[in-house]
Amino acid sequence: QLDDKSNDVQSVAVKCLGLLVKKVHSSQINDICDKLCSLLLDGLDSLKDIYSIGLKTLITDVPDELGNNVSNRLISRLLNGISTSTDDRKRECIDVLADLIRRFGIHSQSFHEEIIKQLIQLLSSDKLIIRK
Repeated sequence: QLDDKSNDVQSVAVKCLGLLVKKVHSSQINDICDKLCSLLLDGLDSLKDIYSIGLKTLITDVPDELGNNVSNRLISRLLNGISTSTDDRKRECIDVLADLIRRFGIHSQSFHEEIIKQLIQLLSSDKLIIRK
């Protein structure tokens, strides 16, 4: 229940993702990707950590054969979040993108130029936490 108003319910829902993504159809994984990414970019500030953990869990536990699909769904939205979000959300997007590239980098070749361009801009940031 990622839409629930209770932080505890959302935390429990995110914790169940690891098991869930191994058992559901690819279209449902697409819906989960879209929902978590939307919540990370536009959801409550107090819950962005939970949404980030949810995306990282999905990336870690999704079956390998869905890596291309997950990468294509998330990369452009995460890059948009990196370029337009607040520093806290930007940091979460960077962390999720790093996990995604670590696991499914081979599926993100069409995005490599854009990823490099964004990362070079981040290296010139005044904020140390962003440059890390």
